Amino acid sequence: MKINSFSIGSAPINEDFFVYRNMGINGYVIVLADGMGGLPHGDVAARIACKAAVEYIINNYKEFHSEKRILKEALKVADNAIATQGLAKYKCRMGTTIAIAIVSDYQIFYTWQGNVRIYLKKHNTLSVLTEDHILNINYDQKRVTRSIKGTGLREDIPVKKESLSRNDTIFFCTDGLYNIAALMLSDNNISEIKEIIINPEDDASLIQIDI
Repeated sequence: MKINSFSIGSAPINEDFFVYRNMGINGYVIVLADGMGGLPHGDVAARIACKAAVEYIINNYKEFHSEKRILKEALKVADNAIATQGLAKYKCRMGTTIAIAIVSDYQIFYTWQGNVRIYLKKHNTLSVLTEDHILNINYDQKRVTRSIKGTGLREDIPVKKESLSRNDTIFFCTDGLYNIAALMLSDNNISEIKEIIINPEDDASLIQIDI
């Protein structure tokens, strides 16, 4: 398994944040978060959520024996971390969208809140594994319907599983990336995609996992 990544900010403060860690025989844990625009300290929320989720999964993976359970708990831990570390310190609302996955033994287990996307390229066919938690208000406005804000999560947290094969590719993307380069994921590698991301209107982040 090989992982490459980049994140290009659209402003002095990049509100995207990601972490991926090798868990040895247990595979990799990958997390990408996109701090919510319209709320202050999106970068703080994204960083807190990513680090809390990864740390929780690494420290508790062997005890759960269930990827689905630990992914749900990781989201709750991330939400609580924003409440205790973010809201308590900065005294204001903050939030982030997020996607988390465990890739192990030719399988991906994943969950998400919001519109960070996970794509899978299998046999040269690209598909989106996640569904955006977005409400179209009108032609010009959209609202995120699920996120991590330190206020608790809905019980119906989506957790899914997909089988993988050798030569499959997984992509984690924030909307600043896929809104301008989604079509490139089918035929271009991460270096080629990075070259076209110049002065993006929104923070653009991509993680590419080659199986």
